[in-house]
Amino acid sequence: MRAYSIANYNVTAIGCKEDVGIYSKYGDIYVIDSLDSIINIILNKLYGNELIHITSDVILNYLIDHYPELFEKYNFFPKLKDAIVFRDKLNTAKFAQILNVPCPETFRFDDLAYCSKFKFPLIGKWNKTVGKTIFKTVIIDSYEVLEKTKDLPGFSNLIFQQYIFGECESDISYGGYWINGVEQVGIVVQQSRQYAGLASKVEEISNEPANVVRRYANKLLKAMDYSGFVEVECRVDDKTGVVYLIEVNPRACGWIKVLMKNFSHKVLCTNTDSIKVNERRKWINIVRDVRALLYGLKRSPHQFNVSDIFIDYTGHGVKDIFEITDIKPFFMQLKKIMNR
Repeated sequence: MRAYSIANYNVTAIGCKEDVGIYSKYGDIYVIDSLDSIINIILNKLYGNELIHITSDVILNYLIDHYPELFEKYNFFPKLKDAIVFRDKLNTAKFAQILNVPCPETFRFDDLAYCSKFKFPLIGKWNKTVGKTIFKTVIIDSYEVLEKTKDLPGFSNLIFQQYIFGECESDISYGGYWINGVEQVGIVVQQSRQYAGLASKVEEISNEPANVVRRYANKLLKAMDYSGFVEVECRVDDKTGVVYLIEVNPRACGWIKVLMKNFSHKVLCTNTDSIKVNERRKWINIVRDVRALLYGLKRSPHQFNVSDIFIDYTGHGVKDIFEITDIKPFFMQLKKIMNR
């Protein structure tokens, strides 16, 4: 939103009060009390020729499930055909298999009883994000724990993947912006710090696993003739070295700001030389690091090197939502994460 506004685009932002982006000073902001309210704003405030980036999984799934016809009338990114495949992790896994992209075995609960391939541990996750959830992912290491998942709210939307063993650095992702199956900008990053499963630092990499991840992304996105922002999450198996596709997020991910310089130069055609980046670009999330330092050091002190964190914040890395001239979204994000 900031990038488009600074490039002199007229920007309209629609979101719930929990969405930190709506507290930005940029753009015309509409705060909705419920998902039903978003339709009135779209129908009454938009003309149909605007470029509309959907950056919320919940809103994307709501529009697909209740108003798919709007994707024909309005210029939504992602497109309906892309979103239907990639919003659904089971569909994504099946699509990946067709393209010979390795993906962990993925099942619904009822399929597990007939599958001889799986073994513990498994990862439980939501097939689609349709609202607030009690967790993002959960490790399941026994039949007893597996059985208990049947009592969870929204159990029918729960799927299971074979766990891929790897450290934080084994999580590698591609992020980019595509138009009609052609990459406009893209980058491959590796998680180098995380807390509670959420990345607080990623860095650009250009090694062989990065090349594999980029090949996977190109296969998937070209095959779909994809348009919009996208994140392709992968993990390297520490035991075998095989790179597995974990999921595809058809939207702008949290660390997408690391693309800012190239996105502004190549897509928005604006000068962003004032944005300082290292040759090896990196993104850091101040709020997640603060929370990790406050709550995580006692439990996992080996994960955090305070001096390294200090160096990150005094260097030229991209600081997530932090912007000194537009500070309110940062404090709202801080409040949101600290209250979890």
